[in-house]
Amino acid sequence: MAKPITARMQAFADEWLTGRVSGKRFNNIEAARVAGYNVDGPNPSQQGTRLLRHPAVKAYIDKRMRENSMSAAEVLARFTEIARAQVGDIVKINEHGRLDIDAEKVIEYKQYIKNFGFDANGVPKIEFYDAHQALRDIARVLGMMKDGLEVSGPGGGSVPVAMTVQFVNPDGSTTTVAPEAPEEEEETEDFSDLE
Repeated sequence: MAKPITARMQAFADEWLTGRVSGKRFNNIEAARVAGYNVDGPNPSQQGTRLLRHPAVKAYIDKRMRENSMSAAEVLARFTEIARAQVGDIVKINEHGRLDIDAEKVIEYKQYIKNFGFDANGVPKIEFYDAHQALRDIARVLGMMKDGLEVSGPGGGSVPVAMTVQFVNPDGSTTTVAPEAPEEEEETEDFSDLE
């Protein structure tokens, strides 16, 4: 049975995820230092790397990531909103032919606006997130675009590969050998010094 996560391991994982104390998220060395692990030595990242492989730490980080991540539907909805956002929803031309900004719409649309400000003449400058990139991202999510070729074997598994070697003997005869695949051994790592 796997050992539960210790308070120090949890402190490491929390700092690694948030960077709350060090200001550096996903930083093995700083997270280990904040949690009280020794990171002084020839390989300061070793302690943090080992902690990230620890089953209890991995499970805790995976759980926290799932709790704080967006679903595929949420991601797709955000891409869609970005792709549909238009400058005309925020900026209107007034009766004098000048641009007027609807301040309430700027606040409402803030998640679609990458940059907002005014130039030296007081003319508003609004930069939206790239709608074309959002459309490309939507197409990728929906499987409409492929960035590569995916090959799989039976049932979606790995592609079986067979190798045979044919030797030609001095007398002209041949010998065919099909080497057996080595059995994979499950690696076990001792984490007792991390607790």
